[in-house]
Amino acid sequence: MRITTGKIKGKEIKLSKKLRNVVRPTKSLIRNSMFEVIGSRINGSKCLDLFCGTGVIGLEAYSRGARKVTLVDKRNILIKKIKKFLRKNNIVGIRCEAIDYVKFIRNSSEKYNILFLDPPYNLFHKQDKLVSLCSCLLKSNGIIYLENYKSNLKEDINFRGFKNIKIGTNGRIIYFLLIKI
Repeated sequence: MRITTGKIKGKEIKLSKKLRNVVRPTKSLIRNSMFEVIGSRINGSKCLDLFCGTGVIGLEAYSRGARKVTLVDKRNILIKKIKKFLRKNNIVGIRCEAIDYVKFIRNSSEKYNILFLDPPYNLFHKQDKLVSLCSCLLKSNGIIYLENYKSNLKEDINFRGFKNIKIGTNGRIIYFLLIKI
């Protein structure tokens, strides 16, 4: 996975064949579309990439001007890979945690401007519950990016307390940009 824009543009997160079979990184086309909508709100923001996998969304946010980025995934092997990438490229300002998302949410007192939620597709069929659970981590007027299989989500789903600002599809994928109201 390669960072497409910003201060670390072109940097590549290399994964072994084994790890490539474990993760499903967000395509650059979808990432670029999402960041186009978020626009200048990324500058100086605090972002959380929950279920970060390769970390590519959070790293892209950092590259585009996020002030602070937290990457969370329960798979320690992925967090180690991301930390190695950060050291190799002398990148600071990114926190990485190998922890289950529920424990992270319960223990976190931080509030973020933007949450990236790209959970394992087989894990969540109740995306509205996930958004509700994570809303305590979001500042008012904050943004949530949510991605899943179309078969797991309906375009007309109602996320209470949020307004849909973008719904997009790409192949089997559907994604939402939600703003907390």
